[in-house]
Amino acid sequence: MKKRFLSIGMAAIMLGSAVPVLPVMSTAVSAETSAVGTFLNYQIVDGEDGQYVEIMQCPPNYTSVVIPDEIEGLPVKSIYGYAFSYNPSLTDVTIPESVTYIGEKAFYGTVWLEEQQKKDPLVIVNGILIDAMTAAGDVVIPGSVTSIGNEAFRGCQ
Repeated sequence: MKKRFLSIGMAAIMLGSAVPVLPVMSTAVSAETSAVGTFLNYQIVDGEDGQYVEIMQCPPNYTSVVIPDEIEGLPVKSIYGYAFSYNPSLTDVTIPESVTYIGEKAFYGTVWLEEQQKKDPLVIVNGILIDAMTAAGDVVIPGSVTSIGNEAFRGCQ
C-alpha cells in the first residue's frame, strides 16, 4: 500500500495537477493536512503549549507567498522541512513573527533563498539561522540568533 501512495504522490508532483499531501511525520497531528485557499498545505499539531499550525507545502509555480500568522484561529509556528524547496519561481516570501521553527532546507532551490544569501551568507529569519551554505571561513553567529536550523551549515568547509 505504501508503494501505491508514493507512486500516486509522485505522479501528482510530476503532472503538477494537484498538490500532494505529504506523509505526516509526527504523532502529534490532530487533523488531516489541509490547504489555505487553494495553495498552501498545512497541518494542525498538538504541541506542548497547545495546538498550532505547521505549513507543509506549496506547489512549485508560485512566485510570491504570504504566510499568515494564524490559520483556523491557531498560530502558525512552524514550516516543515523542504516545504517550499525546488521552486525556482519563488522570489518573494513573507514569514510572520509567529513562526519559531523552520525545517531543514525549507527554501532550498528558490530564488528567494539565493537573494537572501547574496545579502548575507547567514540567512536568518525570526532569529532562526536557516541557511549558511554559502558562508566561508570563520563564521560569527550574531547574538540575535535563537536557534540554528537542521542542515544550515551542510556543505560548508
